[in-house]
Amino acid sequence: MNKNNIKSGFLTDTKDKINCYLLGFLWADGWITDKGYKHSVSMWLKKEDFDKIECHFRNNGINTIYEKQRYNKGKKFGKMGKGTTITNKYIVNFLLENDYKSKSIMAPTKILDKIPKELRHYFWRGYIDGDGCISSKRNKRELAIWSTIDQDWCEVINLLKELGVGNYQIYKYRRNGGKHKSSVIRMGSVNDIKLVGDYIYQNYDCVGLGRKYQSYQNLLKLIPTLKLSKTSKYKGVCFNKRNGKWKSTWYNSSTKKAVHLGWFDEEEDAYEKRQKYLQSLTTS
Repeated sequence: MNKNNIKSGFLTDTKDKINCYLLGFLWADGWITDKGYKHSVSMWLKKEDFDKIECHFRNNGINTIYEKQRYNKGKKFGKMGKGTTITNKYIVNFLLENDYKSKSIMAPTKILDKIPKELRHYFWRGYIDGDGCISSKRNKRELAIWSTIDQDWCEVINLLKELGVGNYQIYKYRRNGGKHKSSVIRMGSVNDIKLVGDYIYQNYDCVGLGRKYQSYQNLLKLIPTLKLSKTSKYKGVCFNKRNGKWKSTWYNSSTKKAVHLGWFDEEEDAYEKRQKYLQSLTTS
């Protein structure tokens, strides 16, 4: 160990799976201070999330871990936070060399090039633990990764193409008169989310946030309802193998054209949409 009690190779040895995971998390939620004599990298999370990964810092000699409750006008604001600040010029220089100071607009190309291919899923697991959201709710089944409005998504897109993900969208948002800007890449097909989840959680070894892994497991429970051989018992409803959703349509015999009524996760929702549309035709 060095004089700061930090183990040799911490965060800089890219052949270590824990380092790969933390490098992904830091790409999402870390920030660097590099001014004058101060060279540090910091991370701040919700306490319950940091508790799950604290052992990785402790095991590598990091003891500068602290908790803090934010206040706004004298009242508690948000949940209790927890984080760490690592003061080590060698680690900071390594991160600077790999674009961590510019990660809000850069793609993680340099650091991925240093990580062996068989360990890159740990980087992406950490990245999604930091900036990703996996939802298994009936009305919102998606995998979303958030970042700044100018984020370079090229490495994420390369990964999705490599995994065979066919459907994703990138959105940009400007809120509060442009003061808050962000972008997000979204996948709504359960089958596409499974491709990503199977990759980042391959040979799962409990490294990472258990709550996000559990969200993915909850999503997997929906797969039996999305078998590729499915046919609908309802007229005007069919299952699309490509995006894993139910399509609702109505055939207009006068124009001899089909009216597309939308995509749905549940067969019954697609049927209900068609019935409401038919009712609107009879009352208009």
